[in-house]
Amino acid sequence: MQEKDDKIIIWIVSSAISTLIFVDIWSISLKLIGTQIFYVWNFAADYIIQGRRNIESFNGVIIGLIMDYLVGCTNGILIGLILEWRGTKYFWLKGIIVALSNWVVLGVMTRVAPQLFTYPVTPLNFVTWFPAYCLFGALTAYLIVKLSQRRYLFISRYFRFFYYSGISYY
Repeated sequence: MQEKDDKIIIWIVSSAISTLIFVDIWSISLKLIGTQIFYVWNFAADYIIQGRRNIESFNGVIIGLIMDYLVGCTNGILIGLILEWRGTKYFWLKGIIVALSNWVVLGVMTRVAPQLFTYPVTPLNFVTWFPAYCLFGALTAYLIVKLSQRRYLFISRYFRFFYYSGISYY
């Protein structure tokens, strides 16, 4: 397969940047403000690891960050597929819809099976995450569209690792 046909890297890089900005930094700020008692990576690790001590350990944080970025990259791939399938008109709205569907699924999971989670999830947690998911989806879609128009990815000007000639969503 030729490199120019591999658009999934752009989708993954776009969603990883958005996850860092609007999920991880948002989580740190919510924890500092005091509106939630856990970081997003603690909540992500809670799906796999049992016990608060294990979740908040170094290994638990690493597993939680991996889970956090896997969920973010999966959303990025879904946003990229929808943008390729239906076009880039109203790209920001398509990104927001995909991200908010993930927000709803997580809310339903914590409501249906609250005994599976170590941390108590309150309605305030989900209300404060609503803008983060909206911004995550919009930024991911924006980055997918903008990075796909460039000949190189942003870091490749210096390193030339990712060369994508001819990729365009228009």
